[in-house]
Amino acid sequence: MDSKGIKKPANCSKSTSLSQRECENLQAMAVGLRTEWSKLKAEMDNLLKKCERVKDENKSIMVHPLTQLLSYS
Repeated sequence: MDSKGIKKPANCSKSTSLSQRECENLQAMAVGLRTEWSKLKAEMDNLLKKCERVKDENKSIMVHPLTQLLSYS
């Protein structure tokens, strides 16, 4: 397993039931998937931050009209 807890494919230099080409393809797919996962995680973190900002902005917008309404009473 690597540092992210992802099981690495069997060593391609060993004789296994997978052909050398299949093993190399799986290793390349694993690298691509790890890269894609990292990008998606970064995008998700960014979206969560934006969502928090929008929530805060919405709260701010909703508070101001209420205080103005109450001040006119």
